[in-house]
Amino acid sequence: MAKFMHRALATTLVGAGVAFLAPSIRAQPRPAESAAAEALFQQAATLMGEGKYSEACEKFEGSQQLDPALGTMLRLADCYDRTGRTASAWSMFEDVASLARARGDSERQQMANDRANDLEPRLSKLEIKLGSQRALPGLSVTLNGTSLPRAMWDVAIPVDPGTQHVEVTADGRAPWSGSADVSRGAGVKTISVPELGQKAVVEPGPSADAKRAPLSDRSDGTTPGRAQRTAGYVVAGGALLGLGVGAFLTYRAHKSYELSLDHCRPEDASKCSAVGVEQRDDARSLANGATIAFASGGALLVTGIALVLLAPKAEAPPASSTAMRVSANVSRAGGSLTMLGAW
Repeated sequence: MAKFMHRALATTLVGAGVAFLAPSIRAQPRPAESAAAEALFQQAATLMGEGKYSEACEKFEGSQQLDPALGTMLRLADCYDRTGRTASAWSMFEDVASLARARGDSERQQMANDRANDLEPRLSKLEIKLGSQRALPGLSVTLNGTSLPRAMWDVAIPVDPGTQHVEVTADGRAPWSGSADVSRGAGVKTISVPELGQKAVVEPGPSADAKRAPLSDRSDGTTPGRAQRTAGYVVAGGALLGLGVGAFLTYRAHKSYELSLDHCRPEDASKCSAVGVEQRDDARSLANGATIAFASGGALLVTGIALVLLAPKAEAPPASSTAMRVSANVSRAGGSLTMLGAW
């Protein structure tokens, strides 16, 4: 029973598989497939005679897939043996013996049995030791990408010589992988799987729905409407500052004018001393500045109110973000206010 299980597993691992057992279950190939299979078989036989065993194995495999036959399987198993694929060869010889016995082909059955018995003592084997970890929930073991049944864990199984790659996973545990080089000839290579660590917990990121949510639904409240209203309040604050400056300059202009009267003739206020002329000039300059400050402050106040009143509501975000830029220019010659933006 153990020998049968090892052979079945080896068949799966080394790729002999169902395709080479097909003579017992597959329908008759089409004439074109039979012709191609025969051509591949002849090419493979020639390559075998030239000692080109790897190339010959590929041809035999192609022939067997197109038109499965016991004779091709025998030649392919022999080819595997010559290339050092001892587990593949042994498994296929065992398959040929089983099929030949079922068909009553005693000659081929005996030939295949003899070759399989000759190979068995020379098989390279691999044992994957799991120990108590066998009981872990969801434990899975793969060898060279092929899943191993539980019965083959902690058991020496035939493998072709070469590098063997093992992967082990389990629910809630970090995966583990490792490799081992299995040498040619009888012997058992062991891979001891270390204790699987706990899988790191990854904090979930924002869901796709959260990423697509409207800005008005986000918890930080940074909606376009709020930003615009804030800008409106800032502009209105600047407007009040400008109006305050205008009021202060008006007061200073009035005081400067009153002081100039002491240096001008009562009967003709336009005739003043040098000091009075200078004070009159200061009054005019201050009055012009006050006019500009009042004009700029008034314009900014209107702009701030407009920004606040026209800001989008939180429950109805605008189709596009609001962009607004306000600039004021104040000089002795006058003032100007520039508004650039879109809603």
